[in-house]
Amino acid sequence: MSFSQELIQKIKEMNPIVEVAEEFGLELKKEGNWYVSHCVFHDDTSTPNLKFNPYTNSYFCYACNAGTKGVVMSEYKDELGQSSWIDAGSDVIGFVQNVKKCSFQEAIRFLAKRANINIETTENKEQEKQLSIYKENESKQKEFTKNLLQNPQAMNYLKQRGLNEQTIEKYKMGYVSNSKYKNHIVIPLINQYGYIHAFAYRNLDNTKPKYINDSSKIYNKSEYLYGIHEARSAIKSLGYAIIVEGYFDVLLLHQAGITNAVAVCSSSFTEEQMNYLRSLTNHVVLWLDGDEPGLNAMKKSLPKLLFFGFEVDMILSENDMDPADVISSLLNHQKSQIYKYMKEKRTPALYYFVQQIVSEFEKEKIYLQRKAIQQIEALSKDIQNEQTKQWLNHYLQKHLY
Repeated sequence: MSFSQELIQKIKEMNPIVEVAEEFGLELKKEGNWYVSHCVFHDDTSTPNLKFNPYTNSYFCYACNAGTKGVVMSEYKDELGQSSWIDAGSDVIGFVQNVKKCSFQEAIRFLAKRANINIETTENKEQEKQLSIYKENESKQKEFTKNLLQNPQAMNYLKQRGLNEQTIEKYKMGYVSNSKYKNHIVIPLINQYGYIHAFAYRNLDNTKPKYINDSSKIYNKSEYLYGIHEARSAIKSLGYAIIVEGYFDVLLLHQAGITNAVAVCSSSFTEEQMNYLRSLTNHVVLWLDGDEPGLNAMKKSLPKLLFFGFEVDMILSENDMDPADVISSLLNHQKSQIYKYMKEKRTPALYYFVQQIVSEFEKEKIYLQRKAIQQIEALSKDIQNEQTKQWLNHYLQKHLY
């Protein structure tokens, strides 16, 4: 039996991992924002290495790597007695899989029962609702695509933005001419499984707002990453994700063959998006707009990303350009040139922002010393990687104390 993402998310939300762990007999101790325990997946008799994050509802062992997708901890036997290896993630479902040595489906049923969720009734209703919306959106998309092919002005706009006909077709671009979104390019918002959840509309009149997101009962902007249906496998295989801000940033990167890029579609990188990405990789490269709002967005996202355990790099574009502008204007859509540009511009985000703090301090040492130390120490509290934390403390000792 398959389960919808909405049902799985509901089960996760109603089963706090700290409570579940304690019910399995683990003795947890609060350390900062985390809860720690001796690991139950290996012989952990010295320092407690198993950590639980109540905010992301996840767990991880720093000794045996339990809680990492792709790290096989144990095996289970199904109803027919066949053995299978458990490849569980870092969420509460993966934790139950590893503790009970059971399949994903069994863990879902266990947690659903714990939270008094009737799987059969809830799942059937949700699947019917989803199927109806998917069919309706597919029908809309075909009509929007037909409109686009019949409108030279709309098609010319997409080509001026750098898209070729193959990309326009692959990402199911469209045009709407006779509704409340009249004279808008239509961008289908496709989920990780290839279904259209909702639509975004780009105004061709250049009046504000430029973009409007359609409403949908199955679409949640805070959880969605544009381009994830194409990027998911590339992120896993390459080991990192490129995070951009806009739809056309993703489209032009994918068109050039750089398919591990996704867009947050706003200046805010949410915890829900980070939590999903953490199931795919622990390394992100932020390539947001090169203007002040883009820089502020990266600075705002950094503490959360460090708290989620990400290694974070950043790319700063020159002259306030966004990635799509850089790809079209400077790099001629060439994959090799884009990779070269990213390599030259890429820098560890923590190092960049710490340097910014220190440079301000060095201008007015006495006045800003305390403020600079407080800012860097605040960053340090969010870092989960011990090597990174040691580097930051060393940097602080050298430059500020």
